[in-house]
Amino acid sequence: MSTTVQREDLEQGLRGLALDVQSRIRHWPTIRALAYARGLNRSWLDIASRYGSSIDGPDDSTVLAIRRIATYSAFHDYWILRDVLAVVGAGLVTFALIGIPLLTTSLLSPQLSAGDVAGVGFMAFVLWLAATVMFGLLAHIPPFSIAPLLRHMTEIGLAVFFTWWVLRGAGNEMLASILDQENLKADQKAHALAVAHSLAASIALYVGAATTIEMIWRLSGYRSPAELISRRVYGYLPPPYIIVQAYLRLMWHIHRNRAALRKRSAKKRVVIAMRFHRAEMVLDVDRCIRSYGGSRGDRDLYRTRANIFCSRLAAHERALLDAIAPREADAVLQEMLSDVEKLCTGNWPDADDQPRASLLNRVAAFTRRVVPAMALGLLGLFYHKLPMVDSDAAGTGAIQAALVTGAFALLVASDVNVEGGLASIFRRRGRDRGEA
Repeated sequence: MSTTVQREDLEQGLRGLALDVQSRIRHWPTIRALAYARGLNRSWLDIASRYGSSIDGPDDSTVLAIRRIATYSAFHDYWILRDVLAVVGAGLVTFALIGIPLLTTSLLSPQLSAGDVAGVGFMAFVLWLAATVMFGLLAHIPPFSIAPLLRHMTEIGLAVFFTWWVLRGAGNEMLASILDQENLKADQKAHALAVAHSLAASIALYVGAATTIEMIWRLSGYRSPAELISRRVYGYLPPPYIIVQAYLRLMWHIHRNRAALRKRSAKKRVVIAMRFHRAEMVLDVDRCIRSYGGSRGDRDLYRTRANIFCSRLAAHERALLDAIAPREADAVLQEMLSDVEKLCTGNWPDADDQPRASLLNRVAAFTRRVVPAMALGLLGLFYHKLPMVDSDAAGTGAIQAALVTGAFALLVASDVNVEGGLASIFRRRGRDRGEA
């Protein structure tokens, strides 16, 4: 064989290898998602066969629904940009943790050393965590428990007031008088004041950043940007399948923990999963109807239907709290599978037979939404007329503007159907892949 022919064969082989690698890279997310979809399909079909009422296993409609939901869930969970966005988010959080003390010290006290900057950042972070825990405990006390956003606005207001008090108010004078009593040198006194000023500003920025993230999470329904974008790419399942998907994830999680329900930790994991998925189920149904262009009546109808199953999941949750033996968990799983089979065949419950909210409950809900916002707004408008408040002070107008803005934000976001708190996100809302 001539050299020219060998060269052409080699080039053709390399070209084919390059095309094969390119094809594998292009279709790699699909290949990975399909393998995961098969695993989900097998697991969910095993649950349906184990706890179903039929000896022959689930019917064809249930099998087809489970297969479709498993495929959708796999492509959604294994979306390739999810990892990229997670890395970007982790980088931004790290940048904020490190950048806040760097920013405050560079603006207020550029003469501080690297060790001083690190110490300011560490102390500000620790004090912010302590404040977060303290205000988290206040979340169980009215009026903060009635209007959760009011707690965040109070936290921001106190952080701003504390910073202003340390930098410009009586706090700065008090620090200077204490340092004068220690007989420090001029440079040592200036260094101590610079550290105190940077520490107060860093705490305020940490509080503001955390509250901003909390508000963004509220408005997005506690969904990460990756989840929101992935929903836009792949769309939503039909409303019955959204509920079936939530049921299947919960049934698999309960099945895995059924033998350990006597342990408090296992029961706690099950309850956390049920509360998370039933809240997400109602929100996803509402988002699905919105994405389909449904009218207000359509959204109300499907939200009512989803709330019916949310109430049933709440009843199953109470049964699992009382469950001790595995057979009691099996009874709950059989009832849940009965709901799944009805949904897969298109048997929606009649929403007209469900109890509607009474006038007293509607008035109470309206009061919880409007009254705290009105009170905060009135406080902002008449703040300068309060006793012991200097209306001519430089920070009075800024405090009034913050209070009025907080009242508007509270009015807008107080009807969001989620529970707040950064601590509750990490404690209750974290999505474990073991639940899927």
